[in-house]
Amino acid sequence: MSLTNTHRLMRISCSCPGGRAKKKKEVSEMAKAKRCREELISISADVFNEFLKPVRNHQAKARKYLSSEGLPWGPWTLIPHNVADEVFPELDKREVENQELWQAFVLAYPGIVSERRVEMGDLFDPGDFPDIELLKNKWRFKVHSTAVPDPENDIRAGWSHKQMQEMQAAMRRQEDEHTRDATIEMLKRVLNPLANIEDKMDRYNGGREGRFSTKTFIGNLQKAVEQMIPGNLRDDPEIEVIRQDIIRELCDITPEELRKSDSLRSTAGKKAKDLGDKVVKVMDRYENVTFGKGLTI
Repeated sequence: MSLTNTHRLMRISCSCPGGRAKKKKEVSEMAKAKRCREELISISADVFNEFLKPVRNHQAKARKYLSSEGLPWGPWTLIPHNVADEVFPELDKREVENQELWQAFVLAYPGIVSERRVEMGDLFDPGDFPDIELLKNKWRFKVHSTAVPDPENDIRAGWSHKQMQEMQAAMRRQEDEHTRDATIEMLKRVLNPLANIEDKMDRYNGGREGRFSTKTFIGNLQKAVEQMIPGNLRDDPEIEVIRQDIIRELCDITPEELRKSDSLRSTAGKKAKDLGDKVVKVMDRYENVTFGKGLTI
């Protein structure tokens, strides 16, 4: 089945002003005082950067959220259609939140300039503080969404048969490369909680070194396993077998049970290691795949 029918592509484009200013005059003065080449010295001042951290951090969390809900696809994130129904309203909400944080900065900006005039002393330069109307154009938070290109059905009117074949071959290569990268990322997300289980079971002693969170210890593995169904982009049977094995062997174990039983911890650690080794084997296969005629499972 074509990925166009099961997934779509999404990305977020965000930006906001930097808020730092290079101090060339001070660099020159220091270079002379220290007898050093100017090119080796860098001096910058935080003119309003700290006041934009809430905006910037919120944007970073939004990008991280989108990434966690899908798989990397070049500059895009590949999102299953059923997940997209939840992602769209969540990103709409985050866009409104980010705009509110930005507007709070805009309203506070005149006061920030006055505050910096006092705090910066001789380093204060009015030229480091752009007009607010210019700053307004530097904020951006936009969600983009588009269909996954389909090499078989992307028909370009007027193209010769040879041109169509070359275009389709190029699209297949690109899809193969994106599929490989997305699959490896999905498997890494499975491998990390498996490695964590193996590590914690190996050194559990009931004390601080052996602690694990009741909510997330097995929960992180369960979430990764849920993503293996839409993340198995070429219906790789080996990936599906691993998914079923993880569910059967580990997903029903509770942290409370693990704390009480030495034998259960030992068994869980061994199973996590064996399953992790299987995941690594599949990752190696995708790492070394040869492209050209389609990604071979």
